[in-house]
Amino acid sequence: MFSVMVFIFLSYQANAQAPPNDDCTGAINLNVNADLSCTVKTPGTLSGATRSNVSSGMQGFIPNNDVWYSFTATAPSHKISQKNIQGSNTRLYIEVFDGTCGQLNSITFSPDSSISLSGLAIGATFYVRVFTIQAPSPSTFEICVSTPSSITN
Repeated sequence: MFSVMVFIFLSYQANAQAPPNDDCTGAINLNVNADLSCTVKTPGTLSGATRSNVSSGMQGFIPNNDVWYSFTATAPSHKISQKNIQGSNTRLYIEVFDGTCGQLNSITFSPDSSISLSGLAIGATFYVRVFTIQAPSPSTFEICVSTPSSITN
């Protein structure tokens, strides 16, 4: 009497379809709020996101999965904020680039939920990468670009 054992290995990945902004070329345009209110927010998710082939300016940090956004500067200073972060990993990083997809230059990054930018050229396009450095995460969030009021003397 012979016994045969058959092992079937299945691979499962929840939400395996990558989001449309999984790479820089699919960056979702962010509307810029005229003040710091962040009234206009854009929903985002890292579910199904993969690692982009874009080096990080964050020494020692390797983005594990990321999604991309872009915005056009309407003032010399802007603030990028993540709101309502939910999921198994709520530690999301922000990195900002200038240039074009394929020729990106990291200009700043933050391990926090917001980052302030200054010295921006009005009319220039900037790319924003939101990512984790841990295992892929089904985290969701909202992202906004706001504008600090300028103080004149």
